[in-house]
Amino acid sequence: MRTINRQVFENALKSMEVYGLDGMKSPRILSKRNIIRESLIKYYESTEEFEKCKFIVGFFQDLEKEIKKSKTPKNNKNKSSDETPDE
Repeated sequence: MRTINRQVFENALKSMEVYGLDGMKSPRILSKRNIIRESLIKYYESTEEFEKCKFIVGFFQDLEKEIKKSKTPKNNKNKSSDETPDE
């Protein structure tokens, strides 16, 4: 089994912190998000760095929310906020 240098994981985590969700939205990276998430969590659980695990889990939960939000059609785009329903 090939071991990966710790610096690879640290670089990935730093990129997540610096670039945020937008950094993960490129099609190439987005398609591999599950593998990236699982690898990062597995590594940081093995090193018992649970604060980093919590950050990773929260980051990917937010990413999934963004993906769902971007796929949801905006039905109320032309509706005025001050309209009241007919009584």
